[in-house]
Amino acid sequence: MANEILLTAAENDQLSQVLEKGNQDISSLTGAEFQQYWGYNYALMNSLDAAHGFYKKGILGEDDYAGWRTYTCQYLRGPSVREIWNNDKATFGDDFAAFVTRECNL
Repeated sequence: MANEILLTAAENDQLSQVLEKGNQDISSLTGAEFQQYWGYNYALMNSLDAAHGFYKKGILGEDDYAGWRTYTCQYLRGPSVREIWNNDKATFGDDFAAFVTRECNL
């Protein structure tokens, strides 16, 4: 699922430009751009939450999850993405939110 989300940006120049602009300064986005930026990032956060759930249920092994764990923390540390996370973290699973707080120091 995450690969499909990431591929969307790779194949769509307009979305890639919105993501780059938002990563630099989320306040510079127009309303429509913000919706694209938020939607993309919220979908990616949901896929990271799902991967965490798969790991906790034993579906995703430790070796596979190690990369996701590292990526999750690096990704959520971006200032614009962190702003979205801080605004919407209550909509994610409690266990995933606790993991982000504990492991990513966010």
